[in-house]
Amino acid sequence: MKKYIILPLLLAVLTACGPEVTIEIDEERTHIIFDEEREMISLYIRIINKGELPAKDLYALFLFTDENVQTALGELRELTFSDSHGVPEVFQLNGGSSFL
Repeated sequence: MKKYIILPLLLAVLTACGPEVTIEIDEERTHIIFDEEREMISLYIRIINKGELPAKDLYALFLFTDENVQTALGELRELTFSDSHGVPEVFQLNGGSSFL
């Protein structure tokens, strides 16, 4: 009877310790630049996959929570990284790599 309890427990522990996708933002290399003269904003965001597995079919949705940025952008509170037709640009991120 102990074999039937140990086997599922061992399987659960082994699968929980396996490789995973770990997505983080590199805050040191992330910048939001607002040019008031041109009324233009530039977003430089570095996304890192610190895990071993690839992350597939990702897209970026930027939520602006800083009051200064919200004031500069007016009504815009979120922005989706998308093509000229408004379709989100999908990208993949291999394990141990980054995307800017």
